Amino acid sequence: MSLRRARGWNEAAKLLSSDPGLVDSLGSSVALSADTAIVGARNDDDHGNNSGAAYVYRGLSDCNGNATLDICDIADGTSADENGNGLPDECDCPGDLDGDGDIDLSDLAQLLSNYGTASGAEHEHGDVDFDGDVDLSDLAALLSVYGTTCE
Repeated sequence: MSLRRARGWNEAAKLLSSDPGLVDSLGSSVALSADTAIVGARNDDDHGNNSGAAYVYRGLSDCNGNATLDICDIADGTSADENGNGLPDECDCPGDLDGDGDIDLSDLAQLLSNYGTASGAEHEHGDVDFDGDVDLSDLAALLSVYGTTCE
């Protein structure tokens, strides 16, 4: 996908397909919303001749304010993304399991309902420390920020 410099716009990151094809036509259509871009590849053949594909790119923001897109921070190793959610770890709000911005009873209930889950537990199920299980360390981490609001 080539980007032309338009007035007020500068290329901040290069978006690439995870499975490029010679004539996939990546960039044949583009939609942007907040920090997400959906990029079409009308001639992608993964599911049949010219069946097409859409690639979703997140992290088109700069949550840590360092003048570099989040996806670039992660790609170049400036920031870690241990949970794979497309945001630098320093921008995550680990206790906010339901994503509503508040660390409250709803988050605590979610953690407790999955307490004892091991081997691959996900953040939204209560794995606050991203170690693959929901245990006492997750409960302690959530309680340490209980009642706060994420920015």
